[in-house]
Amino acid sequence: MARVETGLGTIDLMHAHYVTQVFAPHFHEGYCLGVIEQGALGFRYMGEQVVAPAGAVNLAVPGEVHTGQAVHSAGWTYRMFYLPVDLLVSAAAQLYGESAALPFIRAGVLFDADLARRIHRLHRTMALPE
Repeated sequence: MARVETGLGTIDLMHAHYVTQVFAPHFHEGYCLGVIEQGALGFRYMGEQVVAPAGAVNLAVPGEVHTGQAVHSAGWTYRMFYLPVDLLVSAAAQLYGESAALPFIRAGVLFDADLARRIHRLHRTMALPE
């Protein structure tokens, strides 16, 4: 896990490869936003069992209990941003000039190749040592 200081606050970044890891039900205080690089991540999220294959965007909103495990024997590799709620509040205020409602995204997996490429590129750039 790497910690990066931004103009809006601190963001944690993770780049990991898991094969046998099984994440028990848990939740995060902030938003999780990432992209699957290889393999596939299976997880229970909002009452459904979902799969995020390579190239998919993976999300979790604050406080939402979820799990995580490999779908295939090769495991999965992903890049994840851990975004504090106050950081998103500050960003929204700067964008809109006032506080805005925090986003709620029901889907735990998005199939948007362009968005996945952008998330991947941003994560790689931010993870580079200065």
